[in-house]
Order: sequence, then structure tokens, then C-alpha cells
Amino acid sequence: QRFLKFILNGLVATFVHYVAMLLISNYLIPVYSVAYGLASIIGILTSFLGNKFIVFTHLVPFNKKNKRTFAQLKDFIMLYFLIMLFCSFLMGILSDLLKINYNLCFIIAVGVQTLLSFYGNKHYVFKV
Repeated sequence: QRFLKFILNGLVATFVHYVAMLLISNYLIPVYSVAYGLASIIGILTSFLGNKFIVFTHLVPFNKKNKRTFAQLKDFIMLYFLIMLFCSFLMGILSDLLKINYNLCFIIAVGVQTLLSFYGNKHYVFKV
């Protein structure tokens, strides 16, 4: 059930990430690797809030949640920063360098990001 919640939360965060990437690439910066990286920040925050308060909410007693939130946020940001760098690099190679359709590249990058983030959240951020 946790993995299903994780996937649903990820779908919402991915939708937010994708819309942000389209807006950034169409109206601000027309370089997909840069747009992907900037949009990742918005998607990452959406994902953290969902993971913290929906997916992994029962793991820490309520009275200790606020104290752990900042530590988890720090770990979450570090994990996603590394994932964002890797996936932005991947997106740049596939889309900008190899000229593969950016929608397909986005799907590939998000697939890689999903696997890395689930295992990173499970074993590093929320230590399940």
C-alpha cells in the first residue's frame, strides 16, 4: 500500500514537474535540460510534501514529526538534488544532444527518477 501511495504521489508531483517544465521551456528558458532542472525543484517540493504527510506519515509519532521534518527535508533535498543532476544530464544528452523527442526523454528521465527516489526515500530519508 505504501508503494501505491508513493506512485500516486509521484504522479501528482510528475504532473506538476511536467507542467512547470513546459512553462519554463516555452516562456523563460528554451533549453530543455535547464528547464527540467528548474522544474525539478517545484516537483521535488510537491513530492516531499506528499511523502511526508501522506506516504510515510505513520512512521514517526505525531509529536515528533515537526522535529524530524527539517532533518528529513535536508536529506530529501540532498537526495533529489543528486537525482535532479543525474536526470538533467540524462535529459540533456537524450534531448539536447541526441535530439530525441523531449516528451519521450522526460518519460525516461522520470522512470529513472522514480526508481532512484523510491529506494532513496525508503532507505535514506524516511529509513523504513
